Amino acid sequence: MEIKFNPVTYKEKNTLSNLYQFYEYDFSLYTNREINKDGRFEVNIDYFWEGDKRVVYRRWVDI
Repeated sequence: MEIKFNPVTYKEKNTLSNLYQFYEYDFSLYTNREINKDGRFEVNIDYFWEGDKRVVYRRWVDI
């Protein structure tokens, strides 16, 4: 098994936003967050790129 951590660029924001919906769904049991009228969780992921010291990573696992 190989695990890689790659930085996510701002150009890949839509992909990350789509994946983040699964994260929000999994934790909605504990956070009681509701979906909007479009069936999505309201999430502002621009926050992840604010400031000089923030880096967003995605994890890839090859099995």
